[in-house]
Amino acid sequence: MKHLSIFEGVVRGEDAYTNLLRNLMLADLEYGKAICKLLMPDRLNFPYDQFADIRSQVSLRAANVVHGRADLLIETRAAVLLVEVKTDLYCGLTDSQHFGLDDSGNPKIKGYLQYLEQKKLGGARVGLCVLAPRQWLYRSETEGQLKQLAIPARLGHVGRACARTMNSQFTGIVNEFGAFLESTFMSISFGADENSLITSDAGLAVLGGASLKLHELVKQAAKELKVVLTTLPGKSYEVKDLWGDAREHGATVYQGGKPVLWFGTWDVTGWPLVIGFEEKWEVEESLNVKGLNGVAKPILSKR
Repeated sequence: MKHLSIFEGVVRGEDAYTNLLRNLMLADLEYGKAICKLLMPDRLNFPYDQFADIRSQVSLRAANVVHGRADLLIETRAAVLLVEVKTDLYCGLTDSQHFGLDDSGNPKIKGYLQYLEQKKLGGARVGLCVLAPRQWLYRSETEGQLKQLAIPARLGHVGRACARTMNSQFTGIVNEFGAFLESTFMSISFGADENSLITSDAGLAVLGGASLKLHELVKQAAKELKVVLTTLPGKSYEVKDLWGDAREHGATVYQGGKPVLWFGTWDVTGWPLVIGFEEKWEVEESLNVKGLNGVAKPILSKR
């Protein structure tokens, strides 16, 4: 069941995501190598090691001209990789970031491209990456523009960065960041058994209605809990807003800032509705409340 991430409420917006990504790449060399591999265009020879310089929110100055500000700039003695990060699905490219064609049908050499061109003239191997969610509104347009560039370029997928970040070989803080990214930029996929179920005649007939009812049941329970808990004398409870991803959907009850109860749907249990008390959970149809204290009994008595 979901726990409150240490990044909750702290990491907001492109700058915060990029700064944290940069710091973790520097703190964990193997993680830095893995992320750089995801960001690196196919044609760019970029040997990433502990001597790589990684900066975020970099003012791109070349030949006494500022060519915009890069979200992430990864440099070695021989190569430069410029990364533009998009986390807002509806945020397009600025004039400095635009990679469209001019009136002659050639890529516009300005902003980012002009900066990289200056670096290339200085002898460096250069590459460009745009990292964005799968649902980014400008993804198709930008992908077409990047393919027309003479320099190595790639349109990266935030979802793949999430999956790569959630890996036990990295430090605990990196895995925590991966879980936090997943809650925001998750990619939902269906397994073979799930595909078989939802496309079968029986699945098509009942699954849609049943899933909507479960979702609504959890939502209604959360509303009722808020009413019940606010009327309990001498108690200070808070029901957090519903949270959900591809594996679980539910709400958490807090007492004095400490989570004491969770309820909702959770795929690993094999049951449609479960409830948990701190670190324990049981199936909703056969709850055993013996020995449990705190918020459990007064809530259940209202059922």
